[in-house]
Amino acid sequence: MIQFLSRGLLLVVLVTAVLFGAINSRVVPVDFLFAEWSLPLGVALLAFMFLGAALGLCAAYLALVPGLNRQMRELKKQASVTRSS
Repeated sequence: MIQFLSRGLLLVVLVTAVLFGAINSRVVPVDFLFAEWSLPLGVALLAFMFLGAALGLCAAYLALVPGLNRQMRELKKQASVTRSS
């Protein structure tokens, strides 16, 4: 049931993204420090939205995983001490 709902939500997001890109088709310049590109507004907004989401996921991963690895090592030590006792 959850898998069905998550696939439905993904489909809704993808359809919304395609419609958003189609509606915002005006070409705008995107100026970086080293280059300038001309992209449709919808493409530029969606690209930077996904880039921000990816950076946020990476930051969350880097904030959580080291602590979880440390906790797992401590639990393994406790388990080995308990087994040897």
